Amino acid sequence: MSRIDALNREMARLKDAEATLGEDIARTEQAGAKARAEADKKRESAMKTRSLSSRKSYLRSAEAEEKKVVAAGKKLAGLRKRSAQNAAALTAKARSLRSAEQLEQKAQDRADHRRRQVERSHAKDIARLSRPTFKLVMVREPQPEKLRVLYLTANPEAIEEEFRNPDGSVVKESAWLRTEAEVRSVKQALRASRYRELVDFDHRSAATYEDLVDGINDLRPHIVHFSGHGGSKGLLFDNGSVDAPEGHALSFSILAETLAATDEPPTLLVLNACDTLEGSDAILPAVPVIIAMSDSISDTAAALFATRFYAAVAAAQSVGSSLRQATAAMRAALLEDADLPQISVRDGIDVGQLVLVKVASAKADFEEQPNGAIRISGPVTDLVGGLSELITTLIELGPEGEEAIAKYSRRRQSRSAAHSLDGLSFAPHGFLEYLERIAAGEATLEDLHGIRIQLDSTEGSVEFHLDQLSAYREKLREARGMVAAEKLDTIMYDRFGKDRLRRMLSELAQSEDNTDPRSDATVARAKVILAAVKQLNIQIAELHDMILEPTRQAD
Repeated sequence: MSRIDALNREMARLKDAEATLGEDIARTEQAGAKARAEADKKRESAMKTRSLSSRKSYLRSAEAEEKKVVAAGKKLAGLRKRSAQNAAALTAKARSLRSAEQLEQKAQDRADHRRRQVERSHAKDIARLSRPTFKLVMVREPQPEKLRVLYLTANPEAIEEEFRNPDGSVVKESAWLRTEAEVRSVKQALRASRYRELVDFDHRSAATYEDLVDGINDLRPHIVHFSGHGGSKGLLFDNGSVDAPEGHALSFSILAETLAATDEPPTLLVLNACDTLEGSDAILPAVPVIIAMSDSISDTAAALFATRFYAAVAAAQSVGSSLRQATAAMRAALLEDADLPQISVRDGIDVGQLVLVKVASAKADFEEQPNGAIRISGPVTDLVGGLSELITTLIELGPEGEEAIAKYSRRRQSRSAAHSLDGLSFAPHGFLEYLERIAAGEATLEDLHGIRIQLDSTEGSVEFHLDQLSAYREKLREARGMVAAEKLDTIMYDRFGKDRLRRMLSELAQSEDNTDPRSDATVARAKVILAAVKQLNIQIAELHDMILEPTRQAD
């Protein structure tokens, strides 16, 4: 028998004893009250009778009833003492039960964590064996650190162009790329940017392949940038020679392998060189976001693109917005090359949300107005972020301060819960595209591999949202009732909840007999999972609207 079972049995015994004691106390109180009434009655009768013998008889009877009252009182005191002791024992057992349940839950959590680690390790091993050249990684969330940029420029060879004069003669001219002028312009833009202190810019000119490797090891950059000559096959680095300078060609496949050969691969690769877009497919497994040129680009356009792009990045704009700002600036300058910068991203990445410069939120401020109202400066989220520092003063302001705390806390809780529900949804560009091909009998082994990679790359996010919603469950029950709380439990942990569906996906993608992804058994399993996923997404959308509704009313 487990400790929890033993404690539950002991608590049941104590509750039964408490009920029995309660009944005894009630009977004893009734007996005492009855004896008291009878004694009073006998004394009254003794006062009324004229017979001396009758009076003595009544008084003896009254004394006997008084003894019963005293005995009942003593018994009642003993019963109440036992009841108090029983209640104290029950409280102690309840406390021990809570402690035992917490210990068991922690043990279960540790076991679940170990299981998830084993599953994650297995998925990583399969991914590594499937594609030994590259290590696929999640896009890193912005960290409270400087954005590190490794900026490589190489200009080992001049470009020769021929011009025909009106008299028919041909003239050859050599032109060098203006990469140093480009770097100068980018540095000026960074110095003028709002968050210049959050960007670490490391420029390496006449860059060799060794400069690329050393830069990755020394800087561990979030962005690797290359400006120079490029083509459909690769990039042209410098050979590092002073006496005999010439270009050193580096293929896109070797570039990808080099960028992947580090514990912290870069988040973004910028290839500010002609005809480099064709290399994106080869590099994307190593770097999740790539910006490259779809054709030959002029010096002027390349310099303007880089300047405006990094100015926007250093202003804490997303990668998507920074690219749009750069191309808009090129169009404003009437350059024909504005459509050349193109972006390639790995599935599941939204460049509109990818911000590489982490900016700390400003703390909210407030003051009491003459009419007693509170003026709050900054957005609502700033108030919540700085609440720990403001709580004492807000309470001192009285009802207005307490009302502000309650209002904005409710709003933050509702939106946070809705955001976590969104994080549990299955997105069309993630698992669903692989599942639909498998369910249609059109899959390849690459689709199973894609599911394994998706499981590995999204595990941390899913665990975070599950933890957030578990903590929110009681607030949801208070606000919307048990129906909403049970719906949340179903979405998270039911037979076809998010947690179980991910395990089913893992089993589908990793089972040993999956040599034929188009087998009847595999197709049937995929159809079951696909139907459950779509139903889960519908439930998530319904609960999402239910959670946000009280916020709209409160606002």
